[in-house]
Amino acid sequence: MLRLALVLGTLVALTIIGSSAVAVALPQLADELDLGVAGTSWVLAAFGLSFAVATTFFGRLADVLGMRRPLLLGVALLAIGSLVAATAQGFAVLIVGRAIQGAGTGAVPLLVTGTINARFHGAARTRLLGAIGMVVSVVSGSGPLIGGAVTEVASWRVVIAIPLLAVVLAPIAARLAPDAGDARQRLDPLGAVLVGLAVAGATILVQGPGGGLPPALLLALAGLTGLATTGAVIHLRRRREGFLPVAVVTEPRLLRVAAVGFTLLASWLATLLAVPELLASAHRWSPLEVGLVMVPGAALGAVASRLVSTRVLRRSDGSRRDRGVVAAALAASAVAGLVVVGLTAPSPVGMVLGFGLVAVAFAAGQVVLLDLIPALVPPSRAGVALGVFHLAFFTGGAVGSAAAGGLEALIGLPTAMLVLAALPALAVVLAPGTTRALADRDAARV
Repeated sequence: MLRLALVLGTLVALTIIGSSAVAVALPQLADELDLGVAGTSWVLAAFGLSFAVATTFFGRLADVLGMRRPLLLGVALLAIGSLVAATAQGFAVLIVGRAIQGAGTGAVPLLVTGTINARFHGAARTRLLGAIGMVVSVVSGSGPLIGGAVTEVASWRVVIAIPLLAVVLAPIAARLAPDAGDARQRLDPLGAVLVGLAVAGATILVQGPGGGLPPALLLALAGLTGLATTGAVIHLRRRREGFLPVAVVTEPRLLRVAAVGFTLLASWLATLLAVPELLASAHRWSPLEVGLVMVPGAALGAVASRLVSTRVLRRSDGSRRDRGVVAAALAASAVAGLVVVGLTAPSPVGMVLGFGLVAVAFAAGQVVLLDLIPALVPPSRAGVALGVFHLAFFTGGAVGSAAAGGLEALIGLPTAMLVLAALPALAVVLAPGTTRALADRDAARV
């Protein structure tokens, strides 16, 4: 199981490195392409946004074709996007490449998790998710150090190309992935386009005021986003088994879990954008020095995800703890981390502590939430439910980085972190109680 966790965890971690390693390279990228914080935030946001929309599309594709071929298709797109972004000579091509890269990587976490849920059950699934979470935290959490070192000896372009390594690991994961789908299901491309436009428009609007977009353009974008959202709602109600099945997106507990995931990744990506920028601009540190300072946070995240899966979620008698309460505690850690970053910037000690608290919330929180989702819906809906969760989760990442970049131009990064602390604070309220009604079902599975 350890070898399997290492392969699958590293594959997933390479998708996260698309943000964590790149974040440290952003100051050098900004200098070369003459970008401000609002512009560089789109290097993270474009990746996260396409990631968010694509992950649900790949979930639906897996329902029809099985998981193996969509996984390989996703990795192929990842490779193409990595090459385009790494060789880009201008901002527009860079963002297009990052969007393609994000769309491809969107296949990986969803289909790896779906494979685990299909092949493993109960305590074995929880242990494997925990082991993968630890690997993800170590590899992706070391992303700032990896990104800093590679930027120092090479350039930001090599950092952006790092996810290409997924090409080596994908065939191993694909052999494990189920290859049987249900040809009776349909992909619903119109639903996918409408949802994608609504999510993209909302994310751009979050950053727009601080990104220098003209008011007239913002107004037009708001109108188009409203039309896309309305169209998506109407279409999905008519196509009840379409891109986002009504029975799944109206499950209250799943929506609460998805909202918690949204806030956790938003906090993580906002912190990944802010901490390197604050340290580099205030102390004139090199990318490698910034990466070294962020290593303790990676270690805390790795330890936390392992402890949650092996010690926290299960009591000594084999019963489960209330995962909603655990998620609320982790969201509180994210609140504390963002507040510490905002109040102590640009103190290196404060940055290390704040980054570590947010890393704990992100790394351990996704283990808790992913372990919970199969219990919320029937087995036939598990794949779609994971897609809905990942759509919210990675949309949160896009919104977090875009909001940090947009707010920076208006109120500065330290104050932006304090404002964004409201997101995980909402999760502290939403998370408790999501599992209490599942106690009998969980007890029956032990």
